[in-house]
Amino acid sequence: MPEYTVNSGDIMIKFTGPEDRIIRVSGRVNDKVNEGVNVHVNDRQKELLSYLIQDPGYTVSQLSEIMKVSRKTIAGYLKVLKDKGIIERVGSARNGYWKMAD
Repeated sequence: MPEYTVNSGDIMIKFTGPEDRIIRVSGRVNDKVNEGVNVHVNDRQKELLSYLIQDPGYTVSQLSEIMKVSRKTIAGYLKVLKDKGIIERVGSARNGYWKMAD
């Protein structure tokens, strides 16, 4: 049976399976997951990511209009996100799209 813990703002559900049915994963898998989760981005970069999730086809010009900042600023945000391995560009600047990195 699941265990429920109710906190202000969230609910945690814990499922426990029989020992012979539990699959163990190596530390390397956990490290890879934590590596991606622990990447720090600022609020403006998070906002930019939310737009790219809505429409991966946005251009730098479109994003600069939406966020009301210069194209140079958007290009800087995108560079930081690419350098951190969060996003990658697929295709050309005009006809490509932004993909969340694996």
